[in-house]
Amino acid sequence: HYADDLAAVIEALDLHDVVLVGHSTGGGEVTRYIGRHGTSRVSKAPAKAAAEAVMYRALEKGLSFKTTFGNVLTLTPPLTTTEAEMMKAERMLAELKRRQLTK
Repeated sequence: HYADDLAAVIEALDLHDVVLVGHSTGGGEVTRYIGRHGTSRVSKAPAKAAAEAVMYRALEKGLSFKTTFGNVLTLTPPLTTTEAEMMKAERMLAELKRRQLTK
């Protein structure tokens, strides 16, 4: 598992107050790292509540997706979605994430 490799690097370098960020598979590995190795060396990690807050705000604006691993946002658009619609969704999601992260 990548989480175990990450733990080995963090321990070898004697790192503390680490901020863990993951995208897609990496989000799952962050969750796995915390589950297997705890949070004693971690100061921040993606939060399930933050991902859910972004998801519900997006739903209010008509953008539907799901969360996986508790903190990974997964968008699965229909094949008929246009490039313009995808760009609009991407901008909307970026703005919602920015607002959530600056709270």
